[in-house]
Amino acid sequence: MADKRPELELAAPGSSILSTQLNDNYGTSSGTSFAAPYVAALAALVRSLNPGLPAPDVRQLLIDSSEDVEAPGFDQQTGYGRINAFQALSM
Repeated sequence: MADKRPELELAAPGSSILSTQLNDNYGTSSGTSFAAPYVAALAALVRSLNPGLPAPDVRQLLIDSSEDVEAPGFDQQTGYGRINAFQALSM
């Protein structure tokens, strides 16, 4: 049977992110392309502190350390919550 995980499990900053733009400029942009690197970077930081931690455990740690920002529990807009680097690295 196929895995039935939700499409969105975590939220991360993805709005008004300062980034490089054309013609040697900087500007702000938004979207999932700007949020995903935050989650990937946090996962890498967690693995740097715990090199033997399997990927499913890293995923669960990010979920467990997230901040619930909408209705209590899982919701469609923010999943299990917004990533919290301090909390994740402290666990």
